[in-house]
Amino acid sequence: MPRIIDTCVGIYKYCYLAGIRQLSLSVNVQSIHNMSVPRFWRHISSRYNLIGTRCNTCGEYYFPPRTMCPNCRRDGSIEEYQFKGYGEVVTYTIIHTASEEFDMHTPYPLAIIQLDEGPRMTGQVVCDNDAIAIGMRVKPIFRKLGEDGAAGIIYYGTKFIPA
Repeated sequence: MPRIIDTCVGIYKYCYLAGIRQLSLSVNVQSIHNMSVPRFWRHISSRYNLIGTRCNTCGEYYFPPRTMCPNCRRDGSIEEYQFKGYGEVVTYTIIHTASEEFDMHTPYPLAIIQLDEGPRMTGQVVCDNDAIAIGMRVKPIFRKLGEDGAAGIIYYGTKFIPA
């Protein structure tokens, strides 16, 4: 009996290995089978544009995007929503020992950000380690997150700076 990973090819195999179970609502799944990995990442709106979803029935906002509202259990009333990204630090930690890809950046602050629209997300705050504080207002910036040297892939995404 073949394992699932043995039957996957191309970008589908990459998604399986990366643990991606759901793509952004704006990604056309039929068009990604011949995509390169960098192009695939650029098509995930939530990664680069802070695209989430909003339920038209109950008014709740979600990030990352959902296809069904967990609050009212409706799936036909979900629409994409672009978050402004402004928010405040709920809690944070200073990372001193990181994985190999982020080791050159240590120590760095990693925080849970409560967006003004409601959802919470994890993000790196670009500031001095002594400057970060609970309740600090932050705004989003687009920065390099890391790279996979062997594959030549550079990952970009959202970080935060003091507002």
